[in-house]
Amino acid sequence: MQFLCTQAEIKKTQQAIENIASDEANLEAKIDKKKAELERNQKRLETLQSVRYCIHVDNVKGLCF
Repeated sequence: MQFLCTQAEIKKTQQAIENIASDEANLEAKIDKKKAELERNQKRLETLQSVRYCIHVDNVKGLCF
């Protein structure tokens, strides 16, 4: 009888480990996605800042670099 309980506990623990591994993989995928999104947004910000600077310089001095 005790052997059956132990086997059930082992299966339960193995399932929990598999669930944790799956959760970890999902979280890593989400982190990678957020990193890519952050990189795109940083590049977009740099572009917008350079365009804003160009417009500002153009309005002040009539030049745009």
